[in-house]
Amino acid sequence: MNSLDPLQSVNPAPARRRDALTEEALGYLVEALAGLRFGDIRLTVQDGVVVQIERTERRRPQRPSR
Repeated sequence: MNSLDPLQSVNPAPARRRDALTEEALGYLVEALAGLRFGDIRLTVQDGVVVQIERTERRRPQRPSR
């Protein structure tokens, strides 16, 4: 076990696989954030790895001027 890697003790997945999943998750997170003005982003994590990203966007129509 590498004492410099805090995830090693909680995530038994090989480091290379975990790193690939992390890079993919970061890419999806950047996509989810792009253009989001009002909404939420929810990350689901299992065994220290992001396994799902949900984006909820709210659109608000312009109020008519008086």
